[in-house]
Amino acid sequence: MKMKNYLFMLATLFSAAIGFTACSSEEDVAGSEEDRGVVKADFTISFPQQMSGITRQSTEIVQGQTTPVFRGISGIELMPFTAAKSDVSGESTIPSSVNLYAGTVGKQGASSATANTIDAQYALYTKSNSHLYTDIEIAIGTRAFMFYGKAIDATPATGSNANATNGSLVKSVTPSGTTLNDISFSLTDITTATVDAQATAIAGYLTNIAKATAGGETMLTYFPNFTNLKAGSYTSMKAVVQAVYTSLYNNTDALSTAIKTAILAGYTPSGASAKTITVVENGTTPGKLDFTSEYTYPRNLYLPDGAAHINWNTSTNAFDVVITNDVGLNISAINDYTYPAALYYYGLSNIWAVPAPMSGYYNDDKSWADIVKDYRSS
Repeated sequence: MKMKNYLFMLATLFSAAIGFTACSSEEDVAGSEEDRGVVKADFTISFPQQMSGITRQSTEIVQGQTTPVFRGISGIELMPFTAAKSDVSGESTIPSSVNLYAGTVGKQGASSATANTIDAQYALYTKSNSHLYTDIEIAIGTRAFMFYGKAIDATPATGSNANATNGSLVKSVTPSGTTLNDISFSLTDITTATVDAQATAIAGYLTNIAKATAGGETMLTYFPNFTNLKAGSYTSMKAVVQAVYTSLYNNTDALSTAIKTAILAGYTPSGASAKTITVVENGTTPGKLDFTSEYTYPRNLYLPDGAAHINWNTSTNAFDVVITNDVGLNISAINDYTYPAALYYYGLSNIWAVPAPMSGYYNDDKSWADIVKDYRSS
């Protein structure tokens, strides 16, 4: 005798309520499907209203608005397990994910154009924030589901800017790993451990100023702490150079003149594509400098100014760009900085069975609590 299975499951999502439901189609299950060990089912997922925690990202990125705006999900992984929810992490085999077909979902006929994707809020029932898939093949014997997927980018962007705006996570699986414990996600480094050309030019410009000499005296005669500089951003460089120039502006002695000349000389890096640091007097405000280069380091790498460091090398008598960890300076390596995590949805839950199909219970007027109540009373 053929049997129809009507399934229901609850899970958690970022410490908020999420629910999944599934029930078999109302037609008899085809023999070929039973032979393949699957049953056709309807599957519904519901999303919580508020999911954001403490973050520096904008509310539209983390779905943190007063009235949250669902962004949609891409790359959905729905893994069926035969073990109970409390046991799935150590189950010996990571199962193949259930395929959530394109065009088989609907709220008022809306459908996703891409498989394993929920396109946008138009596809959610209004009060329950749920989304219905139909005729999904679920393995017979399934007792629990693991679900996760990445929120579709709130602000379309390309390249590194996409990660800076929407965050990023990288999935990895332990070699020869076979359980959920072997699946992990890591943050994405913003940049690699290489010296940026702008950083090299900034260090070179400051080195030239430090080496200004006149009458057997060096710049360090007037500014003995200049070689103690550690801040290496373009913003910091402009501030310190302006301070030196202002203090010497009215001086006419040979050393002061040599230092001011080194400052106004700017810096031209080697290389055909290198940008020149150009420095001129303002012309309106006495002693004020205008820096006309296109430098922004380290903001050009999507890093804050505090990530840029230099250090005076006593062997070469020059400033070096610091990109590695320095415990003494209490700074991080430049490749230790990461993009914020992308917004992901996830859930893990057991399945409940009910004796009647439930797909007709979904509409814009029912909350998820109403739907749960309907299942429990079935």
